[in-house]
Amino acid sequence: DVSGLIKSIDPNHLVSLGTMGGGQCGSQGSGFRLVNSPATIDVCEFHDYGHETQALPANLVRDIAACNSLNKPIFVGESGIKASSVGGTLADRAAAFDAKSAAMFKAGVRGFLVWPWNNGATNASKWPVGPGDPSLRVILAY
Repeated sequence: DVSGLIKSIDPNHLVSLGTMGGGQCGSQGSGFRLVNSPATIDVCEFHDYGHETQALPANLVRDIAACNSLNKPIFVGESGIKASSVGGTLADRAAAFDAKSAAMFKAGVRGFLVWPWNNGATNASKWPVGPGDPSLRVILAY
């Protein structure tokens, strides 16, 4: 209902349901396809947390297939990696983001957003990416 209302007000912008993907209640398995199936939903979304060492999480592979069956693109609206989870350095985190980006785009993801941005100093034990972080070079490359 809400996506239909949005489209009736503004038919010129893409609408996403805003689901996180990743198997939350109501969007697990075939539920992800179902909730993204209305014609007023233009794109599917996935949030990538908890898979720091997996370039292409299995649940994302399923969600890509579901969106392909709907003829809708899918994007990763948030991807967070703590450097402390992938070797400890910010360079290690940048390498993990590079591996994820490469695998996800190859699998059919249409967009990838590193989350979140922080104007302050970057901390290896937290998710935020900030000024001078090596992950910025990865973002620019894609």
